[in-house]
Amino acid sequence: MCATSSSMAPLRTLLCRATRLKSTKNWPRATKFSGANSPGFREYLLKLTNKPAERRAVESQLTFGIECVRSDDTAALKPRIHLYLLKDRNASLDPPLTNLKSKMYRGYAHPVFAKLLMPIDWPADDATNQEILGGGRKVEGTQLPRFIFPLEQDFPIGVPMKDPVWLPVLDNALTGEVLLRSAKCLFMGPDSALECDGYHKGRGGKASIIGMLNFTPRVVCWVVTQVYFALSSKQDWNKTDGEFNYEEFYWTIYGLFDDEDFAQRILGLWDKVVLGNTTSSRAAVAAQPAGPSHLEQLKALRAAKKLATAATTATVNATTIASATPVHAVAATATGPAGGA
Repeated sequence: MCATSSSMAPLRTLLCRATRLKSTKNWPRATKFSGANSPGFREYLLKLTNKPAERRAVESQLTFGIECVRSDDTAALKPRIHLYLLKDRNASLDPPLTNLKSKMYRGYAHPVFAKLLMPIDWPADDATNQEILGGGRKVEGTQLPRFIFPLEQDFPIGVPMKDPVWLPVLDNALTGEVLLRSAKCLFMGPDSALECDGYHKGRGGKASIIGMLNFTPRVVCWVVTQVYFALSSKQDWNKTDGEFNYEEFYWTIYGLFDDEDFAQRILGLWDKVVLGNTTSSRAAVAAQPAGPSHLEQLKALRAAKKLATAATTATVNATTIASATPVHAVAATATGPAGGA
């Protein structure tokens, strides 16, 4: 658990006031999830433009808070993630993990972990695992892993990503059981992960502490990134893991939210399943910057689908108008002025 220096108490109070917190006890976690999006916080930072020393102190404390969140979330998922990987909650991993403190036998060294980490357009088999472990295949942050989809999701391996058959796959992104269970662990407490929607045992979890009522795209991306690291064999946190870059991966996932309908549906699902929030009122999500690779191809499919739908609607409307035109009007048009003489 991270602890702050008492000499920074006045600064903590200012930050907590800016983020509308009631106390400074849990301010590091709160600044990560609510500070940057709270009314008045950006204005507060802008006022420090001409106070570089104070601004650096604030930035340092924010960084400290972010590191605390990452450390706490990593510690929460590491010994428990294996419990969330199977459809049957009562089933056990095969082979089992004999050492939960070490991550040596996770990642592509374990068939279940490997399948979940596998990019969606690669076959999830032992041959591919061995290629990855041997360096013959490089997994990059621009590729979408299987764990962000439902455990029983089918992937049309061998079909080009530009084919419309991938559209239903994209629609199911970020709805995976592993993700939602992990999010419940992080925000509602470990005892909530395998329970019903919004369940929490005892005192409120982190979501209650920081006053979080809704998910945002960035928080979802944070959870996805944490889950990826928990599934990997990497023991210590680092921005890169070979060719894989976690920062690049974060922004790839963030790019999925560029479609407003998708964003509203996914965020609503997370609100319901994790927080137990069933209210439908939510502000529109602004379009997000596009991402590369898998994302670009899937987005092109989205655009093509919308164009096709619009064209179909226009055709139906035209047909409806034509069929509704009175017969005498059609006759008059056909005969023209001369016909009426």
